[in-house]
Amino acid sequence: MASLHYGLVSPKARNSSPIRGQLVDVANLVKVCWLQIDGKYEVEKLTKGVHYEVMFVIKLLDNLNIKKPVTFSLTPPGECTQVCPKKLMKMPKNQIIGITIGDFQAREVSGCSEIKFSMVNVDDC
Repeated sequence: MASLHYGLVSPKARNSSPIRGQLVDVANLVKVCWLQIDGKYEVEKLTKGVHYEVMFVIKLLDNLNIKKPVTFSLTPPGECTQVCPKKLMKMPKNQIIGITIGDFQAREVSGCSEIKFSMVNVDDC
């Protein structure tokens, strides 16, 4: 028997507010021992000289059971990685919240031209 670790919830099926006016598909995590979300964004798409803030927008439910801190990180091109551990159990539940993980100023770079960000947690199962 296969175990279910997550399910997709369609925008029409969920009873919550849209994010920035848009209905989006969301992943509903049921039971996970390893959570890792990695993303990247091309710096060429940003306006040079503008200060940017990066955040994860999430909704934590009452049945959340992540005991260890979740590690959020941001790596702008040519800069050091910003690491931000957060205890999700202490955050508001049943509402959409933003977790800021860092900021940077867009600039010309040579070599790697991507901003990388992640959310990682390994928990006991």
